[in-house]
Amino acid sequence: MKTIVALVGPTAVGKTDAGFRLIKDGFPFEIISADSRQVYRFMDIGTGKDVPENCPDKIWLIDVVNPDESFSSAQYCQQAHVAINDICSRNKIPLIIGGTGRYLKDLVTNPETLSIPPDLTLRHQLSNYSVPELQQLLQQKNPTKLDIMNQSDRNNPRRLVRAIETSQNETPVESVPLYQVHTFCLTAPLPLITKRIASRVHKRLEQGMIHEVEQLLLRYPDFRNFQSSATPGYQELIAFQDGQITLQSAIDLWTKREINYAKRQLTWFKHQTDSVWFDITKPSWYADVVRQLKRVSICQK
Repeated sequence: MKTIVALVGPTAVGKTDAGFRLIKDGFPFEIISADSRQVYRFMDIGTGKDVPENCPDKIWLIDVVNPDESFSSAQYCQQAHVAINDICSRNKIPLIIGGTGRYLKDLVTNPETLSIPPDLTLRHQLSNYSVPELQQLLQQKNPTKLDIMNQSDRNNPRRLVRAIETSQNETPVESVPLYQVHTFCLTAPLPLITKRIASRVHKRLEQGMIHEVEQLLLRYPDFRNFQSSATPGYQELIAFQDGQITLQSAIDLWTKREINYAKRQLTWFKHQTDSVWFDITKPSWYADVVRQLKRVSICQK
């Protein structure tokens, strides 16, 4: 069974920087992104594609679809499997870095529902259902599935629709884990994460985020309606471009959405019991990560 290492955690905690530092220090890693927004081309500043100029290898699963295309966890896993095989064939170790916990979970556990295709007709029928209505429908179709969903997923319309969708499938495929994974979760006190998010929002504005949104709207006049535009920052700056809110309001709303997203990520990863946690406010956190990697026989070159 192939071995992979995952470096996860909330947004703005420094996962990517830590990954590059490990590579610089001699660990035989090659990075695969696990970010549901960095998959989109032309959305560079707002999604934080901060790749150092001297990066020794490409980062997999960045810039794989256009903003007008949808992208699912099943598509992610399909492409990640290809990347993992390629990396391992060159005697390197895949390092999954990102905050989209669903991608990593599906990649590692290989759930039976992953092979069930989307039912676009059903999704259209359920598009105007409220969360309580979706919960009630899932309760009728598959009460066990509703019971095992965590609180975040139970209140997420997209997750509920997918659960209803997969509950209708009568020929599930047996789930078989494909990889041995060592998951390291970086964390920090919420006030520090909040401060980092606010600073990063201003930095991205300085880098040209407003211009990036303008170019996306020119390239894709219907960008407002795309799945990709739901990314924090883009919706708020579109509203600013449309004259609906002030720039300061856009900044405030963007920052608030990022903070709420970080809270949801922390909740998600706290429920993944196989993770080893590292608080980045502790001076020894990086040395502890290195020590843990050596403990599981991931050695430096």
